[in-house]
Amino acid sequence: MTAVMSSGALVVVSLMYVTIPLIDVFAEVYNTQQEKAAWAGSIYALGYAAGCLLVGVIGERYRKSRILVIGLLILSLCTLLVGVSLSLFWLIFSRFIQGVVAALFPITALAYTADVIPPRFRPTALAFISCSFFLAGIFGQLYAQWMENWLGWRMVFYLLSFLYIIFALITCLLPQSRKVRMHGHKTDLFRRFGALFRVPGLPIAFVLSSTVLLCFVAMYSGLEFYIPEQFGAHPEGLMRLRIVGIPGILLSLAAGMLMRWWGAKALFIAGLGVSCIGLLIQMLTAAYLPIAVGSVITVAGLSLANPSILVLVGMLSGRAQAAAFAVNAAAVFVGASAGPLMAAYIASYAQLCAVLIAVLFLAMLAAAFGIREERSKSAGALQALRVRGR
Repeated sequence: MTAVMSSGALVVVSLMYVTIPLIDVFAEVYNTQQEKAAWAGSIYALGYAAGCLLVGVIGERYRKSRILVIGLLILSLCTLLVGVSLSLFWLIFSRFIQGVVAALFPITALAYTADVIPPRFRPTALAFISCSFFLAGIFGQLYAQWMENWLGWRMVFYLLSFLYIIFALITCLLPQSRKVRMHGHKTDLFRRFGALFRVPGLPIAFVLSSTVLLCFVAMYSGLEFYIPEQFGAHPEGLMRLRIVGIPGILLSLAAGMLMRWWGAKALFIAGLGVSCIGLLIQMLTAAYLPIAVGSVITVAGLSLANPSILVLVGMLSGRAQAAAFAVNAAAVFVGASAGPLMAAYIASYAQLCAVLIAVLFLAMLAAAFGIREERSKSAGALQALRVRGR
């Protein structure tokens, strides 16, 4: 079951990233500017953010296994519509709907795992699924670049549409989650969302979460825009740049152990600091190898910061963790939506790196002075994250 949820999360979350190598293709096919074509990625992230809030509402009203199956079937249809888009408008519109529906799977998969898998196996299962979220950032780009070169950009979405049907059928064979019993009126859910923004430090944590994926998406979008023209890297060179980021992502599996030693807040700040070093290396060079090394360092730092901010959100939200994680996921993808646009409008890759360094530095200051962490609560939040999911 863990393999199904992990691989499902990989192919669903990769939808956020498949358009990064396709921006130039969209600009050529639809005869438009790169800046407009970049909306194919940004609008998806905005739709995903809206979908995260939708999950917070329906996730407490229906069986999680049912949400997974129905969500995958609808996602298959939406993905097919993206592939057959005949204009940029319909491509962008279809991507927004696709983002809304895609948000149903990752959050529900974590909650489903927490429901079905025995407690002693949950930490390992959730670690694999969470790692799949970040690996999807590399997998989605590699898959889209390879498929576009081989069979064309539309096949990127046709094949994914078929895979979602397969995963829906496999999910039907998995154990059902527990039956949901609603308590209270559905308006209580919206009151809980609003109350989160009155918790000291929690709104700051939501904003800080958005910087992680913002930096990740903006950096790889920048590599796609600027590397071929400024550094002469051919498609294989861009593919290698993406592949070398995988070891940095796997570092996230050690985040739990490091948090027990240092605390979530310190690890978050340290992770952003490491990412700043990686971006600085890329900003100061015009050579391929240092940029590759810098990108690995940047991804490694973000991979440590991501689970750390999740633990801080869990610590600050107390018993309202389910609603807090839904709002946090929405904030993350609002940040991600700005990534492609930032890369498209900033004049050079060096300037993009400088802007991202400034963003991460401000995030480090906000974390240092805007969030108070109690180590005992942090440990409790880490345990809750393992048990209840993201």
